[in-house]
Amino acid sequence: MSDAPMPAVATSADDLRRACYRHLAAAVHEITGVRPSPADDHLWLDPNGLQQYLRHRLPGEVLVRGTLEHRLLLAQDHRRQWWVGHLAGAAVSRAPLPGWARRGIRLGDPDRWWSPARISTPTLGRLRAPRLLLVALYHPEIFPLPRFPLGISDLARAARASLHGQVRLLDMQLGVDLEGILDEVEQWRPDIIGISATFGQHDVMAELLDHLTTLESVPLLIAGGSLVARNQELLERSFPDLLVCRGAGEE
Repeated sequence: MSDAPMPAVATSADDLRRACYRHLAAAVHEITGVRPSPADDHLWLDPNGLQQYLRHRLPGEVLVRGTLEHRLLLAQDHRRQWWVGHLAGAAVSRAPLPGWARRGIRLGDPDRWWSPARISTPTLGRLRAPRLLLVALYHPEIFPLPRFPLGISDLARAARASLHGQVRLLDMQLGVDLEGILDEVEQWRPDIIGISATFGQHDVMAELLDHLTTLESVPLLIAGGSLVARNQELLERSFPDLLVCRGAGEE
């Protein structure tokens, strides 16, 4: 590995973008000896897309985890040796790892942004799963002006900060319809589906749940939002396996 000094840690959005691509290129070069082709300019915002990009360029398993400012790359080389990199350029040991990950990931060079690592089997299991799909519903004729789906974006960030598995978001305000949601479920096969619904969306929520509950392998279904809190008893009668969130936090 190169003995060059560790670069300054990125902080602003532009710095983070540049640092991400610089360290991605360095990681691929360290493992393969080849400089990768440039990535799409917005790929650094999409950990799932970034993971897919790297799977076509690296010889072993690849995991991209963490939040935007603490994005971690975990990758295997040709010998199946694990490497862990902090794509913002910080020392890997400075990443805010949850306790189980800190105990299960042994870093060979913790004071650098790119370190060989030993990762325990239970820790790998928690890094790989579950697949979490978060869905925000929408009726344009009821709320014609799109609203920022703060709930699912906050949940996605919290899940990514925990390093557990992968998260995807689908917002019907951005053009996806029920058919598109069901296609995503069929192709990605999430383990957990979280649905956010507000007033005036009971019909679209019921239709989505009708489809999801007839799948051969039904994911864990969780629903939240103002509509869900108001219609809790009706939803529980119609969908007895649905988990209903009644308020903020972990109720």
